[in-house]
Amino acid sequence: MVELNLTIDDEIKQFSIPQSWDEVTIDEFIKLFSFDRETLTEVELNIKTIQAFTNIDEELLLMFDLKDFNMLCEQLSFTNVNMTPQSKESIIVDDIEYFVKKDFDSLSMGEMISIETIIKQTNGNFLKSIDKLLCIFLRKKKENGNLEAFRTEHMERAERFRTIPITQVYDVFNFFSDGVNS
Repeated sequence: MVELNLTIDDEIKQFSIPQSWDEVTIDEFIKLFSFDRETLTEVELNIKTIQAFTNIDEELLLMFDLKDFNMLCEQLSFTNVNMTPQSKESIIVDDIEYFVKKDFDSLSMGEMISIETIIKQTNGNFLKSIDKLLCIFLRKKKENGNLEAFRTEHMERAERFRTIPITQVYDVFNFFSDGVNS
C-alpha cells in the first residue's frame, strides 16, 4: 500500500492505495466488480475504481486536482491487468486453516442450492459474490483428514473471508467457474 496525502477543498486527506492485486482484499475486489463496467466511460470507470479502494464520495473525487486524479488512476492501473492466480491447497484465515474443496462431481443438495441462490442473486456475476462462494469451497479438515461437510451455517464465514487478499483465492474462483460450468 502507498499512503497518499491529497488536498481536497483546502483540506489534506490521507488515503491508502494498493499497488498490486496482492494488496486487494476480497471486499475491495467485490466493490470493484459490483457495477456494470461495460456501460461506463473511461473517466466513470476510473472514478468507480478509486471509490472501490478509498470509499471517497464521487462529489469529493470531482474536486480532485486533475493531476492528482491522474496520479491515482496511474497508481491503480494494475487493475487493468489480469492477476496471476496462485494455486493453493489451503489458506489460513484468523489462524484457521481452510482447504479447497475440489470435488464438484458430487455436490450435496445444500451446496447446489447455495450456489444456485448466489448465482440468481447476482444475475450470474460471480465476481460480486466470491466471498459467499468461498463459504462453499473452503473447508476445515476433520481429525480423520476429510473435509467437513457443507452446512448452511458455513455461509457466516463470508465476513471473515472478505479480508483475504484476492490473489490467495482467485485460483479457487477460476477453478469453480471453469469446473462447475463444464
